Amino acid sequence: MVVAALTVLHWASLAAATPSRQRSQDRRALSTVLQTPGVILMGVTTALLTAIQVGILVFLFPLYLLTHAGLDPNAVGTVVSLSVLGRLMALWLGGTLSDRWGRMSVLIPGLLVYALLLAGTSRLTGPVLLGVCSFAIGATAGFVAAVPTALTSDQVAPPLQGIAIGWIRTMSDSGQIVGPLVMGALADAVDLSAPFLMGAALLAGTAWQCRRQARVTAAANAEGGGNL
Repeated sequence: MVVAALTVLHWASLAAATPSRQRSQDRRALSTVLQTPGVILMGVTTALLTAIQVGILVFLFPLYLLTHAGLDPNAVGTVVSLSVLGRLMALWLGGTLSDRWGRMSVLIPGLLVYALLLAGTSRLTGPVLLGVCSFAIGATAGFVAAVPTALTSDQVAPPLQGIAIGWIRTMSDSGQIVGPLVMGALADAVDLSAPFLMGAALLAGTAWQCRRQARVTAAANAEGGGNL
């Protein structure tokens, strides 16, 4: 903690020593990034994916398996590990297919399938079906995990890509903080299955927003091509 405090103080002193002109340029660069079509949406999508990963799959899913499904700790560990295995196996696949088919063509169906699996899991109690769904959820989460970052990098100019990736990482870290707090409170207030349904609804809503953004981008590209 002492080292962390000293590090923060060092950064603060560096920030204070930074010329006001440089800080103004940094703010303008961030503003330019955030005004780029789709960047804010991809930040929100990243935050949501991280919030579900940490707040539901890491935090509440093992508790659900223990209390609602009645699995012993060894079985809980096995089912949860299947989710991680699925995620690892699908990470490279999602990135590769998004390079080949287009970012939104991978992201939108992936979010919808993720929503269906998340909602369906909250109704299961059998260990075999839970294991299958856990693997599928992990695979779907890994399938879409890299797409928002890749899409954001595609949208912004090369000199601003570092700032854009920093924005995405900030939103991801925000999801890690907010996810457990919100999902845990929802589970206490309603039921342990409620966060799964809420996460599914948010994923479906995000997929709809991504579809709208894809249509706007396609229309703008078509109009730009017609003017050339």
